[in-house]
Amino acid sequence: AKHTVLNTPTFWHFVCCLPLSSLAWLLVVACRCCRSPLPKKSTMVTRRRNRRSNGGVIVPVLAVMTMSLVPLCRGERVYDEVVFDSKTCQDLDQNNKLNSKSYAQYFDVCAIMEFCEDPTAELPQRNDRRRHRQRRLNHNEKYPPSPQLTSDAEIYFEEEADLAEHHHDYDDDDHNKKNEKHYNARFGWKLIGAKECLWPGPIMRLERGLKHGLFVKGSGGNTTNLHFHGLHAAGHGNGDDILRELRGGDTLIYEIHLPADRHMGGTHWYHSHLYHEAWDQVLGGAYGMMIIHDGDHDVGTTDAGVLKFLANERIMILDDTHGQWVANGNRNGLEEYRVHRDEWYRLRILMVSADGHSSGAHVRFESGCEVRSVAHDGILRTTVPKDIAEDRFPMTSSSRLDAAIRCTKNAKVTIYGRHVAEFKIREDDRRLSSDDHDHDNNHIVPSPYENGRDSWQSLRLPYLMDLRNVPVDNTWRIDVKGKSLNGLVYNASKPLCNVDGSDFRYGSVQEWTLKNTVKHPLHVHMYPMQVVTDYCGDGHDNGEFYDTIVSDTSRRNRQYPCLVRTRLIDVAGPVLLHCHILFHAERGAQGWFHVVTGNDETDDIPDEIPQPDFPRVHECEEGTPTTTDACDPPRVFPKCTDFNA
Repeated sequence: AKHTVLNTPTFWHFVCCLPLSSLAWLLVVACRCCRSPLPKKSTMVTRRRNRRSNGGVIVPVLAVMTMSLVPLCRGERVYDEVVFDSKTCQDLDQNNKLNSKSYAQYFDVCAIMEFCEDPTAELPQRNDRRRHRQRRLNHNEKYPPSPQLTSDAEIYFEEEADLAEHHHDYDDDDHNKKNEKHYNARFGWKLIGAKECLWPGPIMRLERGLKHGLFVKGSGGNTTNLHFHGLHAAGHGNGDDILRELRGGDTLIYEIHLPADRHMGGTHWYHSHLYHEAWDQVLGGAYGMMIIHDGDHDVGTTDAGVLKFLANERIMILDDTHGQWVANGNRNGLEEYRVHRDEWYRLRILMVSADGHSSGAHVRFESGCEVRSVAHDGILRTTVPKDIAEDRFPMTSSSRLDAAIRCTKNAKVTIYGRHVAEFKIREDDRRLSSDDHDHDNNHIVPSPYENGRDSWQSLRLPYLMDLRNVPVDNTWRIDVKGKSLNGLVYNASKPLCNVDGSDFRYGSVQEWTLKNTVKHPLHVHMYPMQVVTDYCGDGHDNGEFYDTIVSDTSRRNRQYPCLVRTRLIDVAGPVLLHCHILFHAERGAQGWFHVVTGNDETDDIPDEIPQPDFPRVHECEEGTPTTTDACDPPRVFPKCTDFNA
């Protein structure tokens, strides 16, 4: 299924854009008839070698002028969508040869997605960004970072911003000559039957309250897997286990259960997470946005305007996988968002950085738009929206930001001084539909505020309860380095343990002190972290929840470390944590701990713990024994107690 709601063509698009496009092509034909060379900068046709002629100058000039107007009609990218439904479960049951369970009876909804490879697409070089970093360091000798900055994290961000301010081209011309197409991916994810392998991949839409069955089909000669970044879901069994391996001929099953009383809606993302393969595959484009819709479930308000605002979404995926920051994979220009003047939109932003050295970037909005944060890393702020408007948002290498945005004039979005997107005011009249009115036929205006003016308190499920005044059961120190975590190189067969050598208890409240997370953004699977101090960087607000942290350890604040708390509830088992600079994670900057349960806590443990192992395989590649787990056997994760005996 494809999402075609955003930026649907209006009457003026047909009146203006189609004639302009047609006129441009007619002039191109006339240009060829006059035996005139086509302009080198033509964006409408593939560049070809043309015969030279002395005549026909006016026609090609008019063609270029007309073609230059056509891009003004382009809106933002329309993504394919992974849509779950019950019929797909029934269709898959017809070829269910390995599982005794009926998919239609076990899952509420199902969907299919396929890993893809495009050998013709160039895989960005791993060390490209290292050269950019060396250029930054050399350039900073001439343009040093601002002396008033007090945060190491800010200085780390700003040294790149300073370079971009004085050096805007960033090798764009050379890059675009090598990559004339916008979205081709070396590695990626696509819908079954789709012909092209594109980046970013399709948007995956899930529903709070449902049990989803995602059937993932392999392709080509590479092995991969999936991680659902930001989900409060188990990391073992047939769930989000990063040790699972998907080969070219396999079809694995991922169970994604989102109980309404244990998981909120939000903006997340999925990406390949196979050890020693994840960096290349994400670098090549194997990732996409994942959206969990709340549906009719409670979010903390019933205000019609707020609910309409939450559904009035726009999508912005920012990445630097090909050596420069772009929006929605658009390498050849600005991504344009056509918006109505003074109307509130929910802008879902995903930042993906494959830079081997950068912990994040600042996203800046030019004057002309009011922007307020609504959610961080897929979790609504406690008070929605934030009480102050901002024009600069520090984001980590894997952050999501839901922002309330309304514009009164055209405004650009920049990263390190590079323009990546622009919000443009639509001048056409807005026609109201029946969906724009309530039962009393009153016009509903989308707004992040209740009654158009009041902030509101979001629903806090148990895993999102405020822990700042709650007794702590356990303290732990997490020290992230470029090749290790807590002094240990990643070992999939041995967990990290508490200082007393024990595992982590289900239901406990943890307080963690983060060290060296300025240039090593710490990401924790399954459990979001609440910031409980003011010293975790200007990108993290005290009291809010995040799944990735870049902390502030400036000299002024080193005596006040970044502290976070989390409650190990709803899910249990192995929990991965790592530096989300994928280059560092592959070198060993990751580890895992085990959340275990006890007999005295069984009354508080949901029925879904532990995560089921089956169904996990729909089909294995040819030559594999036909058993339920031949190409993806379930695994048992050791505990700290196994090594203390």
